[in-house]
Amino acid sequence: MQEHPTHNTGTKLTANAILIFANLLWVFLAVRSAWGFGAVLVLAATLNHLITRYDCFERRQIAGIDQHQKDTG
Repeated sequence: MQEHPTHNTGTKLTANAILIFANLLWVFLAVRSAWGFGAVLVLAATLNHLITRYDCFERRQIAGIDQHQKDTG
């Protein structure tokens, strides 16, 4: 019997996005109840910064740009 590849990545993406949202929601609520709204804002800004850095890192790798190369000239 042949195996047919399934192309349901949209469904998986939606499910993962919902799970990430749910997890972030309870983490933010727990941080808010423990340390206040200011800590939630700091955590959100930190996560935003880390995600942006990761995105830039991936784009540089895809483009073949490596800023850690040493000049041999």
